[in-house]
Amino acid sequence: MITFLYIFTLVLVFILIKLIIGWYFKAKKGRFSQNSNYIFKYAIATLFTAFCIINPSITPQILNWIIEIANKTFEFDLPKFNTDIEIYSIGIYGILCVTVVFLLNIAFKARNQKAIQNYVTRQNGNDAEKKDLAFPEDNFKESPIFHERLKNYFELKYKKQGLTLNVSTKDNLLYGKYNEGFRNYFIVAKYLDNENLVDITATQQRETLEELQKLIKKLKPKEDKIEYLYDYYYIAKHANFEKLSISNFFARTEDTILNELIDFRLYLKSLITKYNNEKIFSAVAKNTDKKTLSETFIMPSYSLEEEKFPNLNLEAYIKDWLINSPDPKHLVLLGDYGMGKTSFLKFFSKVMSEEILNKGIVFRFPVFISLNNTSPRHGGIKKTLSAFVAENLGVDYELFEILIHKGKILFLLDAFDEMGFVGTHEDRFKQINEIWKLAYKNNKILLAGRSSYFPSDFELRHTLNIISKEEEVIQTQPYCSSIRLSFLDDSKIKDYISKYYKPERTEQLFNWIISAPSILELCKRPSLMHIIREMLPNLHRKDSKEIHNPGGAIEKYVNYWINRQESKEIQSAIPDSNKKREFIKSFFRHIAVQIFMSKQYKISADYIKDELNKFIEIYELKNLSKKYQKEGFENEILTGYFIELDNDYFRFVHKSFFEYFVAKEIISLIKDRKFKSQILYEDWSNSIVSFIYDAIPNEHKENKKIPALLLLVQCSILSHVKNSTTRFFLKRGDTLIGFFFLAFIVATTILYFYYIPWSMTALILLLLPFLILVIILLGLIMVGSSKLISSNRNVKFVIKAFKIAFIKKQFELKGNLDIVLPLLKRTSAPHIPVENIEFYHESFNNCKFYRLKDVTFHSCKFQIPILSSCHLYNVNFNNSKMASIVFDKCRLTDVDFSNLDLSRNDQKSQISKHLISKAGETPLMYFKNCKLDIKTVANLKLYMKSKQLTIGNEIDGSKDFIRSIK
Repeated sequence: MITFLYIFTLVLVFILIKLIIGWYFKAKKGRFSQNSNYIFKYAIATLFTAFCIINPSITPQILNWIIEIANKTFEFDLPKFNTDIEIYSIGIYGILCVTVVFLLNIAFKARNQKAIQNYVTRQNGNDAEKKDLAFPEDNFKESPIFHERLKNYFELKYKKQGLTLNVSTKDNLLYGKYNEGFRNYFIVAKYLDNENLVDITATQQRETLEELQKLIKKLKPKEDKIEYLYDYYYIAKHANFEKLSISNFFARTEDTILNELIDFRLYLKSLITKYNNEKIFSAVAKNTDKKTLSETFIMPSYSLEEEKFPNLNLEAYIKDWLINSPDPKHLVLLGDYGMGKTSFLKFFSKVMSEEILNKGIVFRFPVFISLNNTSPRHGGIKKTLSAFVAENLGVDYELFEILIHKGKILFLLDAFDEMGFVGTHEDRFKQINEIWKLAYKNNKILLAGRSSYFPSDFELRHTLNIISKEEEVIQTQPYCSSIRLSFLDDSKIKDYISKYYKPERTEQLFNWIISAPSILELCKRPSLMHIIREMLPNLHRKDSKEIHNPGGAIEKYVNYWINRQESKEIQSAIPDSNKKREFIKSFFRHIAVQIFMSKQYKISADYIKDELNKFIEIYELKNLSKKYQKEGFENEILTGYFIELDNDYFRFVHKSFFEYFVAKEIISLIKDRKFKSQILYEDWSNSIVSFIYDAIPNEHKENKKIPALLLLVQCSILSHVKNSTTRFFLKRGDTLIGFFFLAFIVATTILYFYYIPWSMTALILLLLPFLILVIILLGLIMVGSSKLISSNRNVKFVIKAFKIAFIKKQFELKGNLDIVLPLLKRTSAPHIPVENIEFYHESFNNCKFYRLKDVTFHSCKFQIPILSSCHLYNVNFNNSKMASIVFDKCRLTDVDFSNLDLSRNDQKSQISKHLISKAGETPLMYFKNCKLDIKTVANLKLYMKSKQLTIGNEIDGSKDFIRSIK
């Protein structure tokens, strides 16, 4: 009876405590989850306290144990409680401990199972799956009645002038008046609601005009004495009007009404003017000698996935896409930095503008927008568009939106990689989803940016929804087709030079470039060709062929730029040439870092001036006491080097200069061992990594044992120690931790029996709760230590150095597999691609693969419950074994499953028992939001047939997968 009362009381206390703690966390408004372990932990602690209070016979014994330890440790002489512990009390206490362990185990298993089921299973089998890409809803509503649409168009066009149209369906008339300044206008429109195309002669038009002129007397109220200017319209839904020129009479179709809804002429002229007249930046040429884009532009070469050698030039290809491609298809122009993406978009917008203004050909109106700083944290792309419409078109955004939905706009969106700095897949998704907000039905988007913005080809394709040509016919949602700009060939390099120099000089310089393979290789990139082209006479004269990489080319150009500025003999506050060079490089390195750390691509004019004043104080410049001297020096620094002013903000003239200076700062910090700087632990773009590697001496990069970044540290002994220590822990860390864990428990158990002065019976009965407490404390210590070590900046930098060494192929994968596999388990960027390798008899546990290309696994074992955001390309499983697995957001291209052995009953599998299909079976493979090419689907079908696997049971997945496999 007493035991029953104990248990009843304890359960009641537990329930009350759990409810109170639950309410407490709920009151914290999301600070802690109600499913948090905090609830269970505090409930158990309170339960134990309650038990001690309810069972007074065990409480003094626990206090005596504490007193005994205190007396021995600190030589106290504290008196003990007089009590004799009973076997009955110890038994009850033991039962409680076992119950606590059992409940904890159930709680963690249930929570883990629920999390996994939410991650991989359907919502009741019928709920629509959440789409990753935020395609816009087609909520554009317009009247199916012709005259109502016309009425809406006119009233929106003249909204500011207060136009309200009246309708006479009997006479098919629209009429109304509006005021603009000191003039009053009266619109009278005759509409023809025809479904088939008709030819309307000049005679019919004149008759319509006469009819409208007669109707004016009836339409205008007699009491209205205002003198109006009359505009007469004859509008048909579909018609060919014979050409007729009469003042104030306009024969139009609905399509031409839409074309005239907004006056784009000034904006289109500005696109042409900028292309023809804006000077390209140059470090050396005088303003009068600087070239414009129209003088230097060369049509870039390109490649398509489905066609290696397209017959059309890029301009013709995009026009064909505009006219003939299906509505959901958009284009993305991909290329690394300096491949000419921006130049082509400016050229194409100029071409479209000329065709509209000069030939009256309206495919669509080009809208060129730089995506710089248009991420959600900067207000989003809608904010940028609203500003564009207000500044360039001067109309209500609602009117512009009509043209978007009616298929009259082509968005040329430049630099999606500059929308804002990002470090995670989720951030990139949010930014690109800003672009997808414009992917309305009938709209067209030509997007451009660096492919290296994405850490993997899979993420690029998944985020931009790039699909193959074979898949286009089944698409209903917006998607992209990719165009990759190609490097310059010899003939185009020669063309680039000829844009700058006379024919004889062109031939001479081109022949010299051909004789210098390293420089020829750099010239294949348009932006570097532009840089090298300006230095060519100087390089040729000195026969300087030592430039071997992009970083070296930009560094030489930076020095060349500074030298040319100094040759102008500007009176400066720094007369010493070397000191001035140091000041300039140091200042712009600092500015680049400030921009980088602010997660933007520009910096305010006021801020940069403040920073310049700080540098003036640091360098103790004495010749700036007078205002005009200071302003002159500011003007020299801020207008003569590397940056340009753009609407009260400064930005680097090209992103490559910005990334170069960031890389130089990182190199400097590493060499000086200044590991406290936060920039070392930020996510570096691929271009910054490349510039860093360009600056590393070749002998460091050729070392096959130590990462090149570690060798940059001045103390080579320290580099060797860090390298050896990291390799040891990556290889043996798990084993070492397990051994330490076991040794600590054994040692603690020995000390427990040696120091605690209880009877053997009591010690044995209390051993289980004691070990549980020790394991919990040791686990907390290990977790805390692990977090402390992993958050240590030195450790983070060394891990980054190892990852970059593999990415830049300093280390080959196969010989360092015991290092690569632990690195693959770390989710921090950058990711390591696994390419062109065969594995034999390896075990892969919880690896975070992001690219597997041309990989064969021979007799390997996989324990990877969830493989997420990975691109598998030409992957073969040869006599390999895999536990039940979920492929989440993966792209599978040419994957062969034929020799793969799937296991549902593997005891080590962490996923199989949690994943239940519709038929109640545990699937062996589950594909969630994956893209499988035709060959992979065919291979999977053959594999299922040979292994007698069925859809919905052994093989399962999301709805798209089920449709594709059936």
